[in-house]
Amino acid sequence: MDGMKNKLVVEKFGPVERAVIAFGDLTVFVGPQATGKSIVLQLYKLLLDKQFIHARLRQFDIRWSNSLDNFLELYFGEGMSHLYRKDETLILYNGKVVQMERYARSKGCRGEKGEKLFYIPAQRVLSLREGQTRPFTDYRAGDPFV
Repeated sequence: MDGMKNKLVVEKFGPVERAVIAFGDLTVFVGPQATGKSIVLQLYKLLLDKQFIHARLRQFDIRWSNSLDNFLELYFGEGMSHLYRKDETLILYNGKVVQMERYARSKGCRGEKGEKLFYIPAQRVLSLREGQTRPFTDYRAGDPFV
């Protein structure tokens, strides 16, 4: 794998001051609680699976008017739009600047591609009901997408 493939740089995003991650076939994050590990992984999933995420939200008639704040609240969960600070946050993926506003827009997200990243969230116990995975419709608007 070359040095730029699957490399994510995140600065000033939520609790993350600076993170540089080179993802491999299996990447394990270890560290203290509340330092941004899960948020960075959720961000990485968004970068890889935007089309799938938008299609799933549209499938259940969830709208956000292409507003970045509304989309961040839907995707990361209620009260989480503050993670991204427009004039401070820097996100680079494979050496290219990520424009978060583009990830809030549905433009170019017709159809549904399969997921590229399977993410098991830290709050995975919340996704089970009677030992079975809960359907999408069980979740509230303030619950994170993943």
